[in-house]
Amino acid sequence: MKIIASILITLILAGVGDEPCENDWVLVKNKNSIKIYSRKYTGSDIKEIKANTNVNASVASLTKLLTDVDAFPEWMPNVKSAEVLKRVSENEIYYYVEVKIPWPFSNRDNVMHIKVLDSAEKEDVSIIIESDPDYIPEKEGLVRIPKASGMWKFTPNEDGTTNVFLKYLADPGGNVPVWIINMFVADVPYKTLTRLKETITKNQDISGGESSN
Repeated sequence: MKIIASILITLILAGVGDEPCENDWVLVKNKNSIKIYSRKYTGSDIKEIKANTNVNASVASLTKLLTDVDAFPEWMPNVKSAEVLKRVSENEIYYYVEVKIPWPFSNRDNVMHIKVLDSAEKEDVSIIIESDPDYIPEKEGLVRIPKASGMWKFTPNEDGTTNVFLKYLADPGGNVPVWIINMFVADVPYKTLTRLKETITKNQDISGGESSN
């Protein structure tokens, strides 16, 4: 059940939802310089998650990684396939993603809408992600994610590293009990940030290094 619950959360990667209640964030995982927090959220039984870490990479390289949809299956946990449906502009994309789920459960899928927003100083970058489940018809044999929204934020540090902030709240759909999802809700963001670090390092090794922010 732990594997199934963590896989279902993969599709929601980051996010924000309705108005939050006043509960404080609770640290639920602190490992390898990655911190994961959760809290209850008004209008949803599924817990809201935020995560934070520092990465030895530039804001530009991280933004490129998070908008390279075709490469998602290579590093995002449990992603079976991902493809661009529409590229509105350099900073706005609609993409389709399918996530693998162990038998006897059905794989999940969704259409996600990405917007890349620069700060006024052109230093910070935020990537807003919102699901659009009705963008294309549902596919036979797959469970469409009814709601997923989120945000990544990349902020350069003075030492040349970048602070990576991730936040999400979403409903994976289907018949998996909410208490199971909440029990293991920190697993996928932790795996995602771990693989993000590994992928960035690998890319830098291949390219022969990277300039600072």
